[in-house]
Amino acid sequence: MPRSSNSGPAFTVSVAIRGAHREADEVRGRDKHVSKTVKDQDGTLRRYVLWHLGDMKKEYAQNGKSPPDEETARRQHLRPSVASPDLATVRDFIQFYIATSRPRLDAERLTVDSVNTVAEWFFAGFTRVTVGTTDLDPRGDRREQAPSETQFHRQRPHSRPSQTMDTTFIIHVYCWTGARIGAFFTDGLRYKDVVLVLQCVSGRSWRLIYKIDQRWVKNNRDPDNTVFGAAAKEHKKLFYNDAGFLLAMAIADDAVFGYESLEDVQAQELPSGQDELCTKTGGVTDDFMPKSLFTAIFKSTLTNAGYLCGPSIHAVRRQLSKGVDKRHTAVQRSQHLTQADPRVFGQSYVANCSSVDGQAAFQNEESDHRHIEYFQSLEGFHEEGLPGKLPTHLEEALHCDAQLCELETEVQTLTRTAAAENALNKAKQRHANHLKKMKSKALRQYQEHWVRERQDWKILTRGRGVAQDKSKTDFVQNICLLIPERGRVAQKMAADQPLEPGEMWQALQDLHSLCVQDFTVLYLPRSRPVDGACPTKCCQLHLDR
Repeated sequence: MPRSSNSGPAFTVSVAIRGAHREADEVRGRDKHVSKTVKDQDGTLRRYVLWHLGDMKKEYAQNGKSPPDEETARRQHLRPSVASPDLATVRDFIQFYIATSRPRLDAERLTVDSVNTVAEWFFAGFTRVTVGTTDLDPRGDRREQAPSETQFHRQRPHSRPSQTMDTTFIIHVYCWTGARIGAFFTDGLRYKDVVLVLQCVSGRSWRLIYKIDQRWVKNNRDPDNTVFGAAAKEHKKLFYNDAGFLLAMAIADDAVFGYESLEDVQAQELPSGQDELCTKTGGVTDDFMPKSLFTAIFKSTLTNAGYLCGPSIHAVRRQLSKGVDKRHTAVQRSQHLTQADPRVFGQSYVANCSSVDGQAAFQNEESDHRHIEYFQSLEGFHEEGLPGKLPTHLEEALHCDAQLCELETEVQTLTRTAAAENALNKAKQRHANHLKKMKSKALRQYQEHWVRERQDWKILTRGRGVAQDKSKTDFVQNICLLIPERGRVAQKMAADQPLEPGEMWQALQDLHSLCVQDFTVLYLPRSRPVDGACPTKCCQLHLDR
């Protein structure tokens, strides 16, 4: 019997075919590890060497030889191309590790999870150091080997509007899932982990809902088969309509089976007697958005908005947790934020400043949380007009740095002597990295100095002064003249009232247009080529770009 559109919340079940995406989703760079994991691996391998060193000292003493040192043991048991230890040797080493460890979670012995982690460090580290293979490794260090990239099957050009759209969508997802930063940049956010559904709703034919499965969550040791889902729906305000963003990107990426345009989706009707229609999404990109690019866009956005100290993704997670605490039980919050792991955090996981009004509680008065909300907000770090780049004279002064001059001289010497390309490239990279580090540090110092002066100025003028800050929107407004779609989207994003269905579809059309257009060359209004030719009727000259 079909369910009516107002019969309450609907639940949609999607069926995945095991192994269907295995070839397309093959992880790149499986021999890469993050620095923290390398440090843990090296620590485990050193204990492995010391374990062998104890036996070697006994053997050398019996033979009347001088005792070996740690380096001798390392050359014998951990040199490149050394044979992998057998299962019995690994088992004995793990027993030695357990016996000589000082556990933190359990007063008596290491937990099972801790032992498994040590085994993973050993197998992956042994493979990395010996540049060989360990036949005993059942799983390797898959959590850390995955590339740090958000993976979309990108048919569209990787232009600035497209990057901004990806970043906006990802930030929205972080806001309502409470995911950690690595959730969508460790092995990527793939379309196969997104279920996009059309659901019957009163007043119109259907609405968009979707579910995202997180694989790379804390303490998930089987990301291939264990996922944690969270659902979301479309919103009448474009700014919060990340379901619409997802649809526009998916259509542009040709990642939704059976739909080539938004008109195709708009024309879709639900089958008779059916309240939901689950679409089929899939694909993976060859052009990734790296975590570093997302972080740079995120920080730049906050700086342009005037925030000296913006929130991290972890701060977003904590803010969500605070809201969840007000509405849901501890069990529900644990399912959403900690994936049922009680060790991640305790009963209250809120902002740095306590949400309790201690004075009112002590004096038995009515609580007033306005002051608490201020300290839990970003308003204390907001300063309108905050500069986003160094003044020219300060940037030029950086080139007088002694170390930078030495690196620059090294590059010039290698270039003049026609040195090996590899050595020259490394020297250029060291020069570029040092300059980038100096600029970042100098900009931070300049911003802090600017904020202090601005705050002092406000006090000295008693708040009556009017700041003459350089507008940061002039460039954007000029760009909107060249890219009208961006201007219309910006206007609708700022709208405080819900958009009508027709306006929402027009906005999605503009989003889709921003995805598929190539903005390598910008054209004046009504000057864009038509079918590859000049739009002027008397010209019609064929244009390559």
